Amino acid sequence: WNPVVAEWWGDTATYSECNTKINGNTNAGSQGTIAVSSGEWWVEFQLARGSDTVQVGLLAVEGYNGGNDNTLRFNWNSSTRNITKDGSHVQTGLPLPSDGDWMSFYFDADGNSVQFYHWNGSSWDTYGTSESLTNAPGDNYHYAFLGFVAGTGDYIKLNTGITALKGSLPVAASSAKFWNTANLPAPSISKPSDQFLPILYEGNGGGQRV
Repeated sequence: WNPVVAEWWGDTATYSECNTKINGNTNAGSQGTIAVSSGEWWVEFQLARGSDTVQVGLLAVEGYNGGNDNTLRFNWNSSTRNITKDGSHVQTGLPLPSDGDWMSFYFDADGNSVQFYHWNGSSWDTYGTSESLTNAPGDNYHYAFLGFVAGTGDYIKLNTGITALKGSLPVAASSAKFWNTANLPAPSISKPSDQFLPILYEGNGGGQRV
């Protein structure tokens, strides 16, 4: 479970379906609630965007310069079909998916790489080529959507595990997990109350009681 949350850029977005769908009349940036710095992660998304522009990618919590830049470090633009990394186009003129098509991206936080995919109706085709990220170890990333979805009926819909996978994962992403809370590593302290249990001592002027 990893719904989108309040915007980090632009106007107020309108969400539905447990915050997994960003509806029309939106000019905003929305991000997932969970940031990760390790592991292999999979996110599926569907675009019904008309002629509008949507950017999909990774939002850095901590930038590679150590600051809190809150910018899209890596993204795909549905209008230009360019892939941009750290503000520069690294792939251009990619095929235009049809409205309503499903796409996905595979984020290998351990290997510092990202690959987009397009669903062809029965399996996932690579969309563009894999790109490496320029980041420092331990950088945290949210998945993010930035764009203008203005037409009635236009939307961006994501799947991070609330429904089943569209199909088998590609071989290159076979170790990936849906980017959601169920797949996060187990905490080192599973029951904090066993280690951190405050005891209240009350003074009464003549003694103490617990």
